[in-house]
Amino acid sequence: GYLEREIDRVDPEAVVTLGKVPAEHLLDRDVAVTSEAGEGREATVGGEPRRVLVCVHPAATLYDPSQRETFAATLERAAEFTDESSGQSRLGEF
Repeated sequence: GYLEREIDRVDPEAVVTLGKVPAEHLLDRDVAVTSEAGEGREATVGGEPRRVLVCVHPAATLYDPSQRETFAATLERAAEFTDESSGQSRLGEF
C-alpha cells in the first residue's frame, strides 16, 4: 500500500506510529496503544525489517492531558533510536 511504499522510499531508522490504526496496520495485530506506547517492535514492512515504535496519537494529549508525558517520552525514545547527534535535540526546539 501507499504507507509501505512511502516508508520504503524514506527508509527511516524507526517508524513512529501515531495512534492505534497505523500501529495495528504495521504490526498486523491488535495494539493497546496506551500500555504499549514507547515500546519498539520489529516488524516486516513492505518486505523489509523495520523498527516500529508505538505512540499515542497527538490528539490524545488534547482530550487527555495525562497522555502528554507518554507522548513526549515516546518521541524522545524515537530520537534515541536514530542515534543522531545533530538536529533538534529537545522537543521544545520547534
